[in-house]
Amino acid sequence: MVVFQPSQGRQEPHTIPVARITDNYLGLATYADIDYLSRLLGEELAVNGLQLKTDPAPAASAALYAQLKELPAIQAVNRRSDVIHNLRVNYIEVQYIFISLMVFFAGVIFFGSILNAALIGLAERRREVATLLVLGYGPWQVGGLFLRESMVVTLLGTLAGLPLGYLLTVMLSYAYDTEMFRFPVIVTSGVLIKTLLFSVAFGLLAHLGVQRTIHKLDCLDALNVKE
Repeated sequence: MVVFQPSQGRQEPHTIPVARITDNYLGLATYADIDYLSRLLGEELAVNGLQLKTDPAPAASAALYAQLKELPAIQAVNRRSDVIHNLRVNYIEVQYIFISLMVFFAGVIFFGSILNAALIGLAERRREVATLLVLGYGPWQVGGLFLRESMVVTLLGTLAGLPLGYLLTVMLSYAYDTEMFRFPVIVTSGVLIKTLLFSVAFGLLAHLGVQRTIHKLDCLDALNVKE
């Protein structure tokens, strides 16, 4: 049960039951049967808003707006396309900036960790790499071995991290779940594909550092037995 008090007309409070919870993502809208609401207010067909399906043609829209301007009782007119446009400009595009920054910093961390692990592995196997180079393997062939190893680790780590990322996203959506708005968690196949592509791209960038080190490797120094 909730206490309902009209803001116009007979402002008498009424205690009324909540019949159902609507599944909305934005706003604090409530709905009632028009006959039931009219009885509560003591008015006939009491409404404060209408949703119209209109002709999208520019001429028809202009004629409609011209007629609406002649009705002094109308306080505001909102068009769905304008609301969506303003939402995209004022909110979604701003979110894209933050998302891009987060992807960039995540990529830097990803790149650094992959490069560090690869360089450590290369330093531990300098003698083996030098042996392969002396036996006639080219630097790109030897680098291909490290690349395949790095890609296997990168893809396995990415696949293992996808469920964790989804869980963190769900927890974040719960943190922002308020009475004014909430965010549904929608994961599309495009998001998963982009994640895999980004991981591969950053892995390839990290391998460039490893490949450069292989090209500059001094085989004689690496093969010397240090007592």
